[in-house]
Amino acid sequence: DSRRAHEGNPNDPFILFVLAHIEVRMGEPERALERAELVLRLNPRGEGLHNIYNLFAFASFAASKYTQGIEWATRALHDRPGLVQAHSNLVTCLVGAGEIDRAKTAFATATALAPDYFRARLQGNSLYRRPQDRERQTIFLQIASPMPVPGYSALV
Repeated sequence: DSRRAHEGNPNDPFILFVLAHIEVRMGEPERALERAELVLRLNPRGEGLHNIYNLFAFASFAASKYTQGIEWATRALHDRPGLVQAHSNLVTCLVGAGEIDRAKTAFATATALAPDYFRARLQGNSLYRRPQDRERQTIFLQIASPMPVPGYSALV
């Protein structure tokens, strides 16, 4: 259990990272963002910073902090251009920020890298467990995809 591991070693960056990722998935993005900040403070030059940046983008989307999510996803992609999850987070945060043209371009790039991944996401397959996060992610990806989504402007 990650919470028990955290109690035993509250400053372990890996345990904090895992716990933050679980919290985002379970619908506690604000708490996850706090933990991600601590991970970055404890390990500012560690390996795998792209994963921490992507965690920030993942949690930022769930917290509806789209501009922040764009910045974090961009940083993750700068360090690891092929990180598919960061591409997904970038697309959804761009849609959330109302940058639909940029989102469409990012979606085209992302689907060229991992078409099956994005096909599954467009069908509602998601890491988010909170229904509203799952639905919002699916709708935002549909908005960025070539398929039209009627009335989407009211959702952004």
